[in-house]
Amino acid sequence: MTDERAFSVGKNLALTAGDVVYRNTLIELIQYRASTPTVHRRPLVIVPPCINKYYILDLQPENSFVRWAVAQGHTVFIVSWRNIAAEQGSATWDDYIDDGVLAALRVAREISGSASVNTLGYCVGGTLLASALAVLAARGDRSAATMTLFATAARFRGVRRHRGVRFARRPCAARTAADGGRPHPRQRDRRRLRRHCAPTISSGTTWCATTSRARHRRRSTCSTGTATRRTSPGRCTSTTLRNMYLDNLLREPGALTMAGERVDLSTLTLPTYLLATRDDHIVPWRSAYRGTALLGTRPAFVLAGSGHISPA
Repeated sequence: MTDERAFSVGKNLALTAGDVVYRNTLIELIQYRASTPTVHRRPLVIVPPCINKYYILDLQPENSFVRWAVAQGHTVFIVSWRNIAAEQGSATWDDYIDDGVLAALRVAREISGSASVNTLGYCVGGTLLASALAVLAARGDRSAATMTLFATAARFRGVRRHRGVRFARRPCAARTAADGGRPHPRQRDRRRLRRHCAPTISSGTTWCATTSRARHRRRSTCSTGTATRRTSPGRCTSTTLRNMYLDNLLREPGALTMAGERVDLSTLTLPTYLLATRDDHIVPWRSAYRGTALLGTRPAFVLAGSGHISPA
């Protein structure tokens, strides 16, 4: 639905100045340059969804959350997830916690010299962040001072019955997601996955693309998501969908082991802010709200208008 030629990183999106300060097999960590005379002592570390790009939170200047945060005096770090090549196809959810979230938090503390950080997660990046902070809590590590979650599910009732999610149990779905963006020999599997997952795209996004073509007789420039199979390995994808979306185990204390620790979201007692959106077709706001009961704190919960991309 999107003309990818309409967008160019550094020209009409991802315009906030920054530098890559760390990289490993799964991530690059970007530190944005300060735009204020002084900055807050504690940095802000942002974990975007691993099935999208970091610049979902840094589009053009007028709608860039990153630029706004920098302008408030925050030292902002953001995780940039790599596209998955064949050699990373076996990466697991634990790898995304260890080499993704926990690595980013550690490097941000080292560079800033701060003993603690503020954290923010968006969509599945928020689920990763909450899981990682629960791992740290199990280790007695309280270096995360605050947690902000945008459009994030922790309790998956209401989002787990979608036929595209059920389809992920099939072996072909895992193979397609693990192929690192290369055409899979079984084209039928790819078409089936696309057909089953297509209903997760909001009607507003589809309408944007359709009317753009019809009214302006050109390709759509509506920004949509990156193909899941390029950005999330099959093993991680299938495990996540099964344990969380289908079996809803993250809500049960100790039911899941991540990075060698039993995960219990009730151990998260840090100040928390949650933002959900009324018309979110991916994380229904009621599911996001139910997740507040799983935490060991009483978070601030805000219900905003519009849809899933609005927090960006």
